[in-house]
Amino acid sequence: MLATNWGYSIDVDKLPPLLTVNEFDSMGGSSMSSSYEAKQATLNGVSQAIRDYCGWHVAPKLTCKAVVPDSAHVILPSMGVTELTATVPTVEPRHANSYGVIDMRRQALLEVTYVAGFDMVDALKQAAYQIAANHLVATAGLREEHAGQVGATYNQTDNGVSGGVRLLASDKAMLAPYKLVGV
Repeated sequence: MLATNWGYSIDVDKLPPLLTVNEFDSMGGSSMSSSYEAKQATLNGVSQAIRDYCGWHVAPKLTCKAVVPDSAHVILPSMGVTELTATVPTVEPRHANSYGVIDMRRQALLEVTYVAGFDMVDALKQAAYQIAANHLVATAGLREEHAGQVGATYNQTDNGVSGGVRLLASDKAMLAPYKLVGV
């Protein structure tokens, strides 16, 4: 199981990118002069940015394991849950203090195993393509240089930000259906 940044583990060694280089090229990315390696690195960064924004792995469907508070309503840190395979109570050891009083207010935890995620949907692939294309077109660095009265303009991926994969407001709007509430 691979531990994620989002509070659960997934049953893979490595998360695949949301869009492969071949898929990117078939959607129009082949016209970009970037190398295969640059496209792969960008698509990995875009996939991570999308997943971090949404607060979970989004795609593909995977077996997940989360440890959550045991209560009448358990909230899993995922969407697209299609199967609940196991719930195992984990009991925290309770110890008496020096007066022999046991604190029973500690909440028990559940280890939940479930299948969650979406099959790759066109809208998600299109969002990943658009974000990657924006990044590859406006790579970090000098855009233009002026000799008279010395000046320089830099490419920006967001207002005042040069370099890195950034999600624009329009990207976030496209990803809204996949974002966990409260993230």
